[in-house]
Amino acid sequence: MSDSNKICLRYLKENYKKGLLIPEIQRDYVMGSGGEKLDKLLDAIKKKYEANEDFDFSCIITYCENENNDEYPLQIYDGQQRLTTLLLMVLYRLHIENKKAGEYKGWYSFKNRNKANEIFNSLAAEDDEASNIFGSPDETNKSGVNINIMDFTTFSIKNLLDKFSGYDIPSDYLLNNVKFEMVSIGSQNEIEQFFLWI
Repeated sequence: MSDSNKICLRYLKENYKKGLLIPEIQRDYVMGSGGEKLDKLLDAIKKKYEANEDFDFSCIITYCENENNDEYPLQIYDGQQRLTTLLLMVLYRLHIENKKAGEYKGWYSFKNRNKANEIFNSLAAEDDEASNIFGSPDETNKSGVNINIMDFTTFSIKNLLDKFSGYDIPSDYLLNNVKFEMVSIGSQNEIEQFFLWI
């Protein structure tokens, strides 16, 4: 392993122009599916926000094909559940705050998971495109996000956004103050060995 430091989502956005890629080896997104664990996470982030403190979101394990961040996406080998949750919350808040989210369109993607990519791109859409996914909140659709539930990933995304809609945590806090350790693996072989070992 070659490098480790605390970063935030804004740092990744500014330094990895080709975006983040979730490899096929990663499981489907499930963190947003609900339960006590999700409630505790959202409550803990809110508590740190209200105390004006950073939230420690553990670590991510990454690999980039080349040190030139402008040529290749940063591959996320561990921590995709946390990063996916964080980015979904950011995209939702940007919409609620009437801020532009278009710069995130296509920036975060899952290898060979087209429906998940379609949802992320819709959430990052602006103007007329955004009206296809963002509707008005009501009793049965707390977030107002219109997602056709097709599998556990789409269910988890929708559930997270509905739960998060009850939290008033600004996008700037989520982008800058939710911190995680980034551990970069030096080679593809090291990544494969790491996952074979665990």
